[in-house]
Amino acid sequence: MSTNNSTPPAPNMCALEMLSGRQSMPDSDGRAQPKDTEVLEKPTRRVFTAQYKLDILRRAELCKTPGELGALLRREGLYHSNLKTWRHQRDEGLLQNLQPKKRGPKVQPV
Repeated sequence: MSTNNSTPPAPNMCALEMLSGRQSMPDSDGRAQPKDTEVLEKPTRRVFTAQYKLDILRRAELCKTPGELGALLRREGLYHSNLKTWRHQRDEGLLQNLQPKKRGPKVQPV
């Protein structure tokens, strides 16, 4: 015979809640409401404009004291690898002349 020292389950707990250790929140009537089971939309990736990248690079280059760059990255929700990639893009000239690309086949001049 096994002894269990845990507290007994609440009377309005379902079997799944007893196994998982989670309880539904009671409403104003005292009855338990089921948990929200809605499937959330897949999050989309952030897209950074060329102007934003250049602005962040300028602000990063102004950081002189220890910890200042880290504070900037935390505040903007960025990683150091973003700066590295953006610096490379800037040095290659990819950020200066960033224009929307024309889609479709290339037209050959006559």
